[in-house]
Amino acid sequence: MQNDSEQIERAPRRWTRFSRLLTQAVLAGLWLVLLLYDLFAQVWDRPPGDQGWFRLLAPIIALLPAIIRLLAIEQVENEQVVYKTFRNLALAVLATGSVLIIPTFVLTGYSNDLVPDGILTFFAGRLVCLIMLMALPWLVEPLVQIFRHRATGAGSRLPRIFVMAMYVVAVIAQLIPLQGGEQGLAMEEPLFAMGSLVALLGLILATRAGWIINLRREQKWKLVGYAMLATAGSSMLLAAIEHSGGTSAALLSFSPGLLNFSSTLGLALIFTSTVIFASAILALPTASAIDRRNTEVSSLANFARLLTQSLDTEHLVDTAISIACDAIGARTAWIELREGDAIQIRLGREPRITLRVARQLMTQSVGKDLVIAQAVSQRRRVEVVDRIRGIVLYKAEASGELKSMAAAPLQLGEDLLGTLYVAKDRVNGFDRRSVVLISALADQIALAIEQSRLIQSSFVRERFEQEMLIARDLQERLLPKQMPLSPFYELYAESLPASIVGGDYFDVVAFSDNTIGLLVADVSGKGASAALYMGMIKGIVQALSGQCASPKELLAKANVALHGSIDQRWFATMSCAQIIDEHRTLRVVRAGHCPTLVVRSGVGAYHQPRGLGLAIARPALFDSNLEIEEMAFCPGDYAIFFSDGLPEARSPEGEELGYDLLMDAVTAAAKQGVNPKEMREAIFERINAFTQGEPLADDSTLMILRWR
Repeated sequence: MQNDSEQIERAPRRWTRFSRLLTQAVLAGLWLVLLLYDLFAQVWDRPPGDQGWFRLLAPIIALLPAIIRLLAIEQVENEQVVYKTFRNLALAVLATGSVLIIPTFVLTGYSNDLVPDGILTFFAGRLVCLIMLMALPWLVEPLVQIFRHRATGAGSRLPRIFVMAMYVVAVIAQLIPLQGGEQGLAMEEPLFAMGSLVALLGLILATRAGWIINLRREQKWKLVGYAMLATAGSSMLLAAIEHSGGTSAALLSFSPGLLNFSSTLGLALIFTSTVIFASAILALPTASAIDRRNTEVSSLANFARLLTQSLDTEHLVDTAISIACDAIGARTAWIELREGDAIQIRLGREPRITLRVARQLMTQSVGKDLVIAQAVSQRRRVEVVDRIRGIVLYKAEASGELKSMAAAPLQLGEDLLGTLYVAKDRVNGFDRRSVVLISALADQIALAIEQSRLIQSSFVRERFEQEMLIARDLQERLLPKQMPLSPFYELYAESLPASIVGGDYFDVVAFSDNTIGLLVADVSGKGASAALYMGMIKGIVQALSGQCASPKELLAKANVALHGSIDQRWFATMSCAQIIDEHRTLRVVRAGHCPTLVVRSGVGAYHQPRGLGLAIARPALFDSNLEIEEMAFCPGDYAIFFSDGLPEARSPEGEELGYDLLMDAVTAAAKQGVNPKEMREAIFERINAFTQGEPLADDSTLMILRWR
């Protein structure tokens, strides 16, 4: 049985295929109607200008449904979808150009005034027109989708202007035969200039090819090949259309507007394929760095998923060492574990070094008086040795020399569980990004190891619950200890699990432009598994936030990392807000999470921009449904983020508190100008009165922002 997310994603794809087939059916019907009209009205052997108003206007009017559908094409944000779209476009252009170039040389039965010399020439020419009509949806739709990639503001209107401009120029071309004589000839040069300007607009749109930089190296090489195929196909298509031979004559005899539309499209396709070819070539030098970033994010997601599948410490260590090497690009790794006074060095299975080599590396100096093992233990931070002293081999060959290393503490709160060591075969192998990634991996390893130890030592229920209280404390230590201070706002946040540990999460991050981001998330379910997935989400968010400029980009990339990496029975919802201090503005996105409660001038309202939960839908569907909302505030206004544990609080009779009563409590407190901490007290005072002291059935998280 297909899961719900697959069914949700297939629905729009089915509609796209159906609407495209419907467009082709309309165009085929137009072709058949005009074919019969030309035969029975006996106008097939006349020049286009002598065939009457109906025959001249029918083709261009019948194109309107296809144009309207092009104007309704939605914006595409996922790079993989754009890559596949261009691949399909390249194959369609190559096939169309290869087919239409043939009649240019074999279909020679048209006179100078575009009259076929016989009925066979007429039918052959009309068959060429049918091929062009059937190819149009496969050529224009992907081109517009590529142009609309992440188009925002005025830029989002340019692809529609491009489509409308092509159609307007085609309409003018269709009406030229009515002028006849010298007037018609005089309009041909301005018409060609207008078509060229429209094609140049396509060139401008094609330069917005930022999606290429995020493709994998292998995909960039394939893109170069697809661009070459597209250039060859569009060149053949344009040659067939611009040549005075059979293809051009057949299209012009059927509809001058269709010929002009196809000519402008051919120019735009050549421009687009050339720009994409050049962009792909220029992006190849950065392909290794992009592949590394994708590997890092994927490794974080896979690492957390694998850690939740096994609670055996030995297996966890082997998994951690293997994935740490893959994520960081290290030649080898090992873990030093501490339990009380006992210290163990776990070397893992693959890649493996000897205990002697591990001990030798652990004595490398990071300062005048400290070796790296002592420095990590005392400073509790990632330590790096840019150049290893002496010759240290991880394999017998001389090429197996290790030249740089790093170590990160496996720490939960004040407790040091051990140290993660990684080493590379090049000098200065660990940059700032590597250090951040090693720290995130170490946090996840520490949480998983501690969880594993708790489970293994819990032989009876009472013992297990007691140790889970420790895990709860450790989980709380992963949450931010302090809120950021600002002259523009004050902030308060807390998270209370319904059981010993929970799946709710809040965090404060910094975006690439150093603006502050606020997050509140809720992992489906409760208990230890939800807590582990919460730790996984924290690691991914921390690793990605500094690379993202907006909350929408952060959630989109987090979904890429999570989708397919966690158990299909689990998902997470999240709200993320970016604070623009000076303007007292929030940019908010919501991935299936509870609405944001906003109070302006004492009036409360819920804001709920569109968005699907994390890990539910594939990136293309998730991105298309993710909406960002910008909210402006004045001093004394509030923005409150919360999880569903608050509105779902129940009275002894089983009645839910609901969103309305929650808003009443907030607005009543807001009118008194309370600070965020006092607002929290007012909310829970109302909840406790409603539940009559009954504990909440679900995890509850609350983040309150008040503008100064």
